Amino acid sequence: MNTNIKKEFYRLLKFNIIGLMNTAIDFLVFSILTGLFILPLILAQVLSYSCGIINSYVWNRYWTFKAKGKRNTKEFTKFFAINLVMLIISTVMIYHLVEVVTNVYVAKLLVITVVMILNFFAQRIIIFNETEPKI
Repeated sequence: MNTNIKKEFYRLLKFNIIGLMNTAIDFLVFSILTGLFILPLILAQVLSYSCGIINSYVWNRYWTFKAKGKRNTKEFTKFFAINLVMLIISTVMIYHLVEVVTNVYVAKLLVITVVMILNFFAQRIIIFNETEPKI
């Protein structure tokens, strides 16, 4: 297997491990906010997703993509913008999916899966594209 392909495979594996941590955080916070505190669905989605993206930035920057140098405004702005787009996508998806899939938690898991895939490619291409040579 080509060295760059191996590196990208391991990077994707790390991203998915972190994604599982993000998912656990997102799902746990969402469940607490909707189940215990009875917050509205959209507010719970925004808050739980935000907790996941904070975790995502820290772990992906330093472990998955091994970004060099100090964090800067440009990098954080890109990260924030991408995650804002992902938040909008996930919020629209969950809003419509709960009509089709009557179980809100199944809908949430479907949304998480789609957004995780989109987010990897967006982060790799737009934010952390200078950490390793491209394939």
